Amino acid sequence: MSTRAILNRDVSDSTLESLSAFCQPIGFFTEGRTYNQLANHVDVFMFQMGNELVLDTHLTAEFYSMLDSWGVKYTLGKTKVEATNESVVAYNVAANDCLAIHNFMLTDAVVKEKISGLQLVHCKQAFSRCSTLLLKNSAITSDAGIAKALSKSGVDVLLVSQKEIELKGYRCGCFGGCCGLMENVVHINGSLKHHPQGWEIRQFIEKHGFELNELTDKPLEDIGSIIFIN
Repeated sequence: MSTRAILNRDVSDSTLESLSAFCQPIGFFTEGRTYNQLANHVDVFMFQMGNELVLDTHLTAEFYSMLDSWGVKYTLGKTKVEATNESVVAYNVAANDCLAIHNFMLTDAVVKEKISGLQLVHCKQAFSRCSTLLLKNSAITSDAGIAKALSKSGVDVLLVSQKEIELKGYRCGCFGGCCGLMENVVHINGSLKHHPQGWEIRQFIEKHGFELNELTDKPLEDIGSIIFIN
């Protein structure tokens, strides 16, 4: 399979089975690096823009070698992710071909270089990727501040409740952390039938020209996003 999915190694068997039908899932993990609840979250340790990655400076040699064997283009960032509030958000930037949103006071320096040609939307919330599914000129977010900032920039935004989104170790998770985008398909870790805005979310995704694939029948769970690499 030419497409890989890099994601939290602790996802459910049903999610892995669903992904395996169309790509090769790669379980990601770290040990003793940052807060336990975020240790395997890919959106904490790497930034994605298209098929290019900016990576945390201290991942394993095996992980870098695996990316090399796939021919994945990546750059090492300047930030070493640790158990500090500043480092865990350095790579957690939501971006597409046109726009990036983050608290740019906390963005990794190399990521800043990569996104310098995009429209930059500043917000207070530095967990912007895990809070936000950024599509083309539209977005779904569980953070009110991000919703306000994107709306002011002309982006069509749907604000959704995070109370029904699970995240181990926390009262609730974030919507973007449940999702991964592969071409025009939104893959989501959970079923929208468990969310009170499920139908609204589905309609919003389809209205903007994307398809939806629910990877499991369980409630939505924030797993730290899914990164698809072709």
